[in-house]
Amino acid sequence: YENADNQQNKLLAAYVIAMRDLSKQIGCAFIDLNKAFWDAIKPFQRVAGKGINLLTGDGVHMIGPGNRLMAHQILKGLGVSEPELAKLGY
Repeated sequence: YENADNQQNKLLAAYVIAMRDLSKQIGCAFIDLNKAFWDAIKPFQRVAGKGINLLTGDGVHMIGPGNRLMAHQILKGLGVSEPELAKLGY
């Protein structure tokens, strides 16, 4: 959920660390979508208030802004440049 204090998000943070470590061990790319999401959600919630979703409709399933942020981060992580992302509308 879009609630940093939620127990599931605390568990997810540990999973992200494990995935980052594993990606280093096996030499594959790691794109930290969780960090990107929280980098967007936290400033939004400081203004809009906690409990207002920015990226999801129900706290779990992405809506337009969440899908857009996810696509942007994945393309960026795969090496697409910022000028190219801008051309794509990201």
